[in-house]
Amino acid sequence: VSLEADGAAKHLTTIAGGTFNGDANVLTLASNAILTNNGTFTAGAGTVSFSGSGAINGAIEFNAVDLAGGVDFGSSATITGTLRINAGGYVNINAPAYGSSSTLLYNTGGSYNASAEWTANASSGAGAPQNVQLSNGTTLNLLSDNRTARGNIIIDAGGNTLNSTSGVLTSGGDFTNNGAFNHNSGNVTFNGSGNRNIAGAASTNFNSVTVNLNGATSILETLSPITMATDGLTLSQGILKISSASTITPFAGSTTIPATAGYHLNHANAVSNWGSSGSLTLEGTLIIDAGEMTVGSSSGNELDLSSSSSVATINGGTLKLAGRVRVINSGAGSGLLINGGEVVVTTVGNGSSTIAGFNMNATGRFIMTGGSVTIEQANSSSSSGASDVFIGGVSGAGAKSISGGAFRFGNALTIAGAGMRLNSQLAFYDVTIDNEAGITLQNNLTVNNTLTFLTGNINTTNLLSVTIPAEGTVVRTSGHVVGNLQKHFAAGSNVMRTFEIGAGSDYAPVDIDIASVFGAGTMTLRTVAGDHANIASSDFNAAKSINRHWIISASGLSITTYDATFHFTENDLDAGVNTNALNVGRFAGGSWTYLTAGVRTATSTQAVALDNFGQFQVAEFNAPDLVADAGADKTICSGASTVIGGTPTASGGASPYTYNWTPIDGLDDANLANPTASPTSTTIYTVTVTDDNNNTAMDKVVITVNEIPVASAGADLATTSGVSAKIGANPTGNGAGPFTYLWSPAAGLSSTTAANPTATPSSTTTYEVTVEDANGCIAMDQVTVRAGNLVNSRIKAIIGPTNLYDPVLNQVRADIAIRNISSEPIHGPLTAVFRTLTPGPPTITIPNADGGGEGLGCYYDYSMLLGPDEILSPGETSGYKLWIFQEHVTPPVSFRFFADVIGDLDGVPKTAADDQPLALAFDLQNGAVQEHAAASLADNVAEIPKTYALHQNHPNPFNPSTTMQFDLPEAGEVTLKIYNSVGQLIKQVASGNYASGRHKVVWDATDDHGGQVSTGV
Repeated sequence: VSLEADGAAKHLTTIAGGTFNGDANVLTLASNAILTNNGTFTAGAGTVSFSGSGAINGAIEFNAVDLAGGVDFGSSATITGTLRINAGGYVNINAPAYGSSSTLLYNTGGSYNASAEWTANASSGAGAPQNVQLSNGTTLNLLSDNRTARGNIIIDAGGNTLNSTSGVLTSGGDFTNNGAFNHNSGNVTFNGSGNRNIAGAASTNFNSVTVNLNGATSILETLSPITMATDGLTLSQGILKISSASTITPFAGSTTIPATAGYHLNHANAVSNWGSSGSLTLEGTLIIDAGEMTVGSSSGNELDLSSSSSVATINGGTLKLAGRVRVINSGAGSGLLINGGEVVVTTVGNGSSTIAGFNMNATGRFIMTGGSVTIEQANSSSSSGASDVFIGGVSGAGAKSISGGAFRFGNALTIAGAGMRLNSQLAFYDVTIDNEAGITLQNNLTVNNTLTFLTGNINTTNLLSVTIPAEGTVVRTSGHVVGNLQKHFAAGSNVMRTFEIGAGSDYAPVDIDIASVFGAGTMTLRTVAGDHANIASSDFNAAKSINRHWIISASGLSITTYDATFHFTENDLDAGVNTNALNVGRFAGGSWTYLTAGVRTATSTQAVALDNFGQFQVAEFNAPDLVADAGADKTICSGASTVIGGTPTASGGASPYTYNWTPIDGLDDANLANPTASPTSTTIYTVTVTDDNNNTAMDKVVITVNEIPVASAGADLATTSGVSAKIGANPTGNGAGPFTYLWSPAAGLSSTTAANPTATPSSTTTYEVTVEDANGCIAMDQVTVRAGNLVNSRIKAIIGPTNLYDPVLNQVRADIAIRNISSEPIHGPLTAVFRTLTPGPPTITIPNADGGGEGLGCYYDYSMLLGPDEILSPGETSGYKLWIFQEHVTPPVSFRFFADVIGDLDGVPKTAADDQPLALAFDLQNGAVQEHAAASLADNVAEIPKTYALHQNHPNPFNPSTTMQFDLPEAGEVTLKIYNSVGQLIKQVASGNYASGRHKVVWDATDDHGGQVSTGV
């Protein structure tokens, strides 16, 4: 050992047989030092530090070496720990070999050009470091030579920069960038076995990257963001997994991912763009878990899975294909697997007449459990064989299944105007139509879960069908099936389905409601624009129809009956159609059946209780010509009303109708179909009917008005109980005879149908007569017949204070009054007949004027005991009403006479016990008055005159009044008038219907104007 003054070793030689053990110490060598090993040199965990230049001879295995100058490591030096290149340090010549855990640490600070320590183009042996690390603010320049780090490349934070080679920088391990990396237009190649990471806090800007790991399943994963030049990725072996928010354009033109390689997007913000136009041939693996990947940039560019090793797995994210995707010749476990995310094809377009935008060949394997497939642009090829989606059958390893996920035809970016075509031998899970031009089927379509119409139709071309199984449903915003739509009906009650069908742009669905489904099955519906071809043979009006018809068929379905509601649009309606008059007809077996209509609206008509299927037309029935019917002529009585118009007033034509009656006089409403007419005279009414097509019809009706007759029951009568009197006027009926009469009540009448029956009421009775003339018009009137006697329990007679005998006149006279001896008031009128009577053997002789004599009474007088407006209160006595006199008598004389009451007493019916006349007697000599019971009287009956007579008035002369009497043998009209001596009428004192008997009228000497008349009348 040779030491410098400062203790640094100048020369250190281990001779043969000698041993040097550094342990964990630092061996510092002076500048220009030489380290020679001819024996055993054990570095241990220590560090050999060169303070300046130096040289190494012999085989030495270092743990760690620090360089501050140029050092020649000879031919056999090895670094197992760290070779630290400090400021001023470098490997002059003869780089060391690097152990598998060693690190070449650039710690120079400032800029440093790589030299022999990292030998250009060395991929192994001396000068090929295992791990490379930059620290202490070092900028490492690799210049233009290829460099290989068999392990990790680490750029520490703190101003460290790796200026890469313009050649190839190869990393056999992880690439960690916490500083800066400049690609210098070079390539970075990752190789080695196992998985590798690109990590660090900084984003790494690569020029190009090659993945060439030792295994096809080995993964290079970007944990930190990277960029690279367009088409800067080469996949030779292994998988590049983008697990960072990286936006790259790794491919351009026609590119192949070989069977030994793969590409994997695994970050939500990872974006993989495409460069120039071209297709991606996938022979290896493509996995998208998150992020967005674009393949191709032109119409017709495709993702081609045509190898048995091709497998694309979409679990999330988005795969956008400018053109199409094609799967063919798959092997076991390969093909296209969609479990999530979205695959969007034809973002630019596809013009192939043989390859669909989404093309699953019979030999291609396709498994879909979730996610979605969107056809963005329609195939521009007009070839009949061109499709937008083709899913063939199964051939070889080309197994196929769709158990989840959705196929979407069109989106917001779809160019309007081009329809899409679907040809699939596989049932879909969900299907969404979002293309205004819709899709056309080239094979039957089954949607197991949900068919969604956002915009656009499915055209089945009437030969194919859309099937919705039992678990399926249809959700609609706009669009429908043009053609056959089949739906499943499970067993149950009130099973309802809506069939979302139409023709062209017109949506015309049908609602089906089956009362009971006994056997599950299917029903298929479609609608065809235009009337049914056989509408001319129906009862329908082809000019008032819904210009479409519907076809309903069923398979395997066992039901009771069903209701069908047919919906239509305004475009379907013929001009002038009345939707409230629409009916449904079924055409089957060459004939029409007309169904019972249910609910009608402005856009639908329901047919109920259908029990069969067929072809259905909705229309109005053929309407006959418009007919107006004003009804039959009628005859009414004046003041009556009648309803006019027919039943119905309008028929035929097109309802609804309006009505206009003229004249309006006597009508309650001239615009009703059947108004009520109340004309005052015979009138002809005319009705004008206008239908919905403004056609008119007219008719007339004559209402003849007859005057009603005049009924007169006669004046009220009073008669003695049991005495008959004729009732009714003369005439009882007046008008258009002959008349019929009906009197009521019947009690006491000789006839109820005579004009003037005889009434013999037992008590006061009001009779009503109904007179009907020859025209059936009627009138009514009433008459009251009072009947009854004065009864002892109510009144008594009183002889007034008068001179009973006048010897000068030789007259017997008496004034008679009555008194109310009951506890109730007596109401007038009350009329009595008085007569003197000597019952039994004559006891006296009353001589007459001729000197002879009679034993019976010789004078009768009728008196109104109470007037019609008078009331006799209990205990009250009336004024003296009667002056009875008898001439030519010689006293002493006795009189007995009685009063019979004509009519009831104050309307109180008599009883048998009360039916007794009042009897009284008086003695002219001594003035004694006696009352007698009726039993002592021989005659209780008033006498009815036998002839008509007008008696002399009395008193005469008179002042101020006189009484006139007249006799009627039967009831009748009486007029009594007073004239002066020159024949001028002074006053009419009586007029009306009077009962049979004697009547008395009092005149007070006044004329018709109430003035007093002079004498000489």
